[in-house]
Amino acid sequence: MSVLAHWPAVAFVVGLIALWQIFVMIFQPSPLILPSPVDIGASLAQDWSIIVSAIPPTLNEIVQGFLLSVVFGVLLAMLITWSRIFEITVYPALIAAQIVPKVALAPLFLVWFGYGITSKVAVAFTIAVFPIIINSVVGLRSTDPQLLVLARSMGAGRWRTFRKITLINALPAIFGGFEIAITLAVIGVVVGEFINADNGLGYLVLVANGNLDTPLVFAVLLVLTVLGSLLFALLVVIKWLVIPAPLRATGQNR
Repeated sequence: MSVLAHWPAVAFVVGLIALWQIFVMIFQPSPLILPSPVDIGASLAQDWSIIVSAIPPTLNEIVQGFLLSVVFGVLLAMLITWSRIFEITVYPALIAAQIVPKVALAPLFLVWFGYGITSKVAVAFTIAVFPIIINSVVGLRSTDPQLLVLARSMGAGRWRTFRKITLINALPAIFGGFEIAITLAVIGVVVGEFINADNGLGYLVLVANGNLDTPLVFAVLLVLTVLGSLLFALLVVIKWLVIPAPLRATGQNR
């Protein structure tokens, strides 16, 4: 997709920032309540070294939680589509478990896994895994039955049929789940760092909030937004490289 295709979104963001700055200049709210974009930029420049040093631990936790959700989510989706027992037992239980507020589980993970990276990765995994499971199940079930019949009539075994037809056909839906999950993993890690951390971007938000440094809070949130957007963009590139061109164009096997 051409970069020019994104200009409306860029123009909207720039316009929103301009309106924000104009609003602050006219009504002059306290920076403690609503800092201006200029104040946020100044805070970002002033505390840049602190913010940059907080990125690696947060990024590490995001990647671990996301990769764990990818492996577990896709494998479980395969079992659900292959096994009637898993479909009627595990699948409904997963849907019911999704109703539980994930933020409420964070203190429990702290009790179960203790202080450290594990509890934060667990929060990210718990939040991110569900869309991967759902999208993968939908994708794995979306293969044209006629293609499966044709493959079997040509002597292809179950595993070969799965690899060459079912999995390939499911890739657009699976990557759709990945794209949702990576943004949720960012949220999960930040929630985990709110409860259990002595470093990371989420912890920095807490410290800034405790110091009533609202511009720094906004600056860190901006960095988190950019970080999540870059991870999302990386997944889009990987999807473009992995998924065959016909599926990228139509979203389904022809």
